[in-house]
Amino acid sequence: MAGASLNGSRGCLRWMRAPKKRVEFATAGQIVLIAGLRWATTGDTLLGMEGPELMLERIDTKEPVLGLAVEPLSSKDEEKMLDVLGKVCEEDPTVRFTEDKETGQRVLKGMGELHLQIIFERIEREFGLKLRAGRPLVMTRETIGGNGEADTTLERLLHIGAEGTLLKARAKVRARSLERGDGVKTICNPTIKPAGMALNPAQREAVQAGLVDATMAGPIEGAPLQDLSVELVEVELFAEASSPQALRIAVAQASREALAQATPQALRPRMKIEVVVPDENVGAVMGDLQSRGASISGQESDMGTSTVLGECSLHRLLGYATDLRSMTRGRGQFTMEFARFDVS
Repeated sequence: MAGASLNGSRGCLRWMRAPKKRVEFATAGQIVLIAGLRWATTGDTLLGMEGPELMLERIDTKEPVLGLAVEPLSSKDEEKMLDVLGKVCEEDPTVRFTEDKETGQRVLKGMGELHLQIIFERIEREFGLKLRAGRPLVMTRETIGGNGEADTTLERLLHIGAEGTLLKARAKVRARSLERGDGVKTICNPTIKPAGMALNPAQREAVQAGLVDATMAGPIEGAPLQDLSVELVEVELFAEASSPQALRIAVAQASREALAQATPQALRPRMKIEVVVPDENVGAVMGDLQSRGASISGQESDMGTSTVLGECSLHRLLGYATDLRSMTRGRGQFTMEFARFDVS
C-alpha cells in the first residue's frame, strides 16, 4: 500500500509507503497481500472452504505480438534464466517463453517493445539477472483470401519387412476464407467411395486428425492459421491399403494443397494508436504516420496539444517512440493497444 504527496515549490511527486498490518479478513474493494499460494496464478478465483461456489470471469488476455530472442550474459545463469522466465510467465498471462526447435533460440514474447522492456528491467531488479536480447520479431498469423479445392490420391509403399506395406487412399478437400475473428473450422462429414463403404472408428479418427494436422501451420511462413474453414468432401477407400495411417496422410496432404490454392495471406498485428503532440508538430507527425501506412481515424485539440487517433501495423511502429521524441523535441508521447491481426 502506498500514498503520494506533492512537494509544493518543486512540484515533485513523492511516494510514501504505508506500514503493513495483518488482517483476519478483507471485504470487497480492499487490496491485500496473501503469501504462500504456490499454485495460484493470475486470473484464479480464491474461495473459502465454506463459501459459495462461484467462478469469477478471467482476465481477457491477448496472444503476444512481439518476440525477442534472449540469452543470459553468462552461460552459468542458463538454469536461473529458465526458472525466472517461468515465474514471469506464470504471473503475466500475456507473456510467452518458447524455444525454436529449428534454430535453438529461446524467444520471449510480449505485447510490445515497452512491455518487454519493463519485463527485462524487472528481471534485473528483482532477480539480479541480466539478459541479452536480439532484434524484435513481430509475430504473424496466416489466412486465405479466397477458396481452394484439392483432390489427392496417396499411393506409397512403405518398406517394412521383406514385402513392404502399401498405403493408398484418396481425399477431396475444400478450403474457404471466413470473416475476421471466426477462427479455424474443420468440417468432417465426407462422402465415402465406393458406395456402401463406411469408415470404421479408427479411420474416422484418422481423417479428423489429418484435417487438424494441416491447419496447425500456414503455407507461407508456417505461422498459426485463422479465419478459414477446411472441409473434407470425399474419401475413397482401397481395401486394406486404406489404413488409418494412409487416410491421415492423404487428408492432410489434400488439405495443404487446398490451402495453397486459396490465395494464402500473411497477417500482422494492427495496433490502435493514440499520439499526443504539441499543435505545432501535428503536421509532421501525421505525415510520418501516413508514411508508415497508418490510417488516421480522428484528431482532437485542446490547450495547445493535439491527440491523433488511428491504426498502424506493429512492424511499422518499431522504434517509433525514439522517432517521435526527435520530431517533437521530447514533448510527444504515444500509446498503442492490440486491435487484431490483419493484412498489411
